Amino acid sequence: MIKDTSYTITNEMLIKALDSIPNYFGKSTLNQPTGNFFTDKWIIKPEFLNTVWDTIMQMLPFPVGEARIISIEPGKCYIKHADIDDRYHLTLQSEDSFLVDLDKNILHPLHVTKVWKLFDAGVRHSAVNFGTKNRIELVVRKLLPKVENKNFCKVIISTEQMNHETARNKFDNTVSPWLNAKAKQNLLQDFNFTETQVTFKSSKESIQSLKELLPSNFILKVLDE
Repeated sequence: MIKDTSYTITNEMLIKALDSIPNYFGKSTLNQPTGNFFTDKWIIKPEFLNTVWDTIMQMLPFPVGEARIISIEPGKCYIKHADIDDRYHLTLQSEDSFLVDLDKNILHPLHVTKVWKLFDAGVRHSAVNFGTKNRIELVVRKLLPKVENKNFCKVIISTEQMNHETARNKFDNTVSPWLNAKAKQNLLQDFNFTETQVTFKSSKESIQSLKELLPSNFILKVLDE
């Protein structure tokens, strides 16, 4: 679910980062998009240029997606979900905090090691803080591969679900693991979303497996079959 990479930061970078975390609760984004949210690189925001955050981000020597400082208060956790894109994690502060693999019921402890970790976000998961101080992570989206296949069909998924949050939760726990897997197989193209629908392209064979897992609340349209 989560594994070490060869990319690290120094102790000096860690100290400077902890001293310069904005006074906020929740999430703070360090960079901005240059094109497609999921496939095109993001660049550091002007206010963070030439700061310790810029330096830390450069320790990942390749284009990356959205980068956020995410804080979880003591005794808090996230609702179960999966994501279409994997994430790079750098733990900045942690005391008895864990990433939780809810498919296998495994706790993965988060320690301050100054090592970037790669997280398979296609697993249904949560994060939980059992400690007495905020868990603070720098979380960076791994860009989805750019795939060009003229034989793919266009897929539109919408919902009649009245409550947006409920619909999003159902989608994240059924369709997002499928999307993550297809992205890794280079079978996902032109993914986009709005509050009311998701669109992408994939192979006819892949779409058949999607039909079998899609909740009844959702409407699936396939074009160019």
